[in-house]
Amino acid sequence: MRFVSILILTLSIIALFVYEMEGFKNQKINELKNSLISEKREIAKESALELVHDIDFISKKIRFKTKKEIKKRVEEAYKIIQANLKNEQDKESAKRIILKILSSLRFGKDGYIFVYERDSGYVILHAIKKFIGRNVKNKMTRQNISVYD
Repeated sequence: MRFVSILILTLSIIALFVYEMEGFKNQKINELKNSLISEKREIAKESALELVHDIDFISKKIRFKTKKEIKKRVEEAYKIIQANLKNEQDKESAKRIILKILSSLRFGKDGYIFVYERDSGYVILHAIKKFIGRNVKNKMTRQNISVYD
């Protein structure tokens, strides 16, 4: 009888130990899982930050090239206009010649030149005809940049 009591006590202690070990194992598994998730989040965050940096760099490079291309086109237009206006006396005739020259200029894949009157803000030349005659003094681009300034 005493042997049976010791055996039951021993088995109970072993069962309790196994139960505790199972809980400890599950706790360690959860800690490891949380640690891996945390590491993956940090890696994803670093990758996202690198991507944002790369996009910003490319965006700045494109803006620089676009500004450079626009400046080049404006300088070309100015030279062409100056050459064509040397003998022009009539202001309206000169304006028609300028608009004709500018309307043919393009830059990049789908860039075009538009012209507005400085004093009134009304568009007098645009690749999309429906915009001609519209006032742009208070218009903003999608990037919240004034069209007029």
